[in-house]
Amino acid sequence: MRIILASTSEERKKVIGYLGIDFECIPSNYDESFLQETIKDPYELVVRIAEEKAKYLADEQKDAIIISGDTVGCFEGEFLCKPKSLDEARDMLMKLSGKTHKFISGFCVINTGTGEKEVGFSECDITFRDLSENEINEFLKEGISLKKASGYQIFGAKSESFIEKINGSLHACNGIPIEKIILVLRKYNVKI
Repeated sequence: MRIILASTSEERKKVIGYLGIDFECIPSNYDESFLQETIKDPYELVVRIAEEKAKYLADEQKDAIIISGDTVGCFEGEFLCKPKSLDEARDMLMKLSGKTHKFISGFCVINTGTGEKEVGFSECDITFRDLSENEINEFLKEGISLKKASGYQIFGAKSESFIEKINGSLHACNGIPIEKIILVLRKYNVKI
């Protein structure tokens, strides 16, 4: 049975690649903007978007296992999605300076051969040290901010040095709760 990651995210591809299984990437072109505007609970939002991304592909892919994920950052009751501009990214990072925020990653795995579907999420809290305006501006020059929920990347970028403490699932930060997806894949008899 084919395994399809419903994403072109390099980070998600890397994490799924750690499993040592053959898979292909087919982006889900599901437009999530309506859900982002209407769902106010971050846990419901990421699970629902992941589910809709997977269902979007499941209709076209027979005898496949579809894996999808979505991530949102949260701080003081607000969603920290991908910033739309560098100014928005700068404001976001300044707000997070010296404080704790949360990442929540939802997932959906659909077995199109049996119709089975599993959804869930993982989460982690991240505490930033106090950041200077200069180091935020230097980080923004890397060009990562507009591609990442909360405007930064946890691993492999200058923003890694912003982090003082992480509590919870590291994979919630990577955008795909692999520790939970492994259990679902084993349930579907995928050898890992």
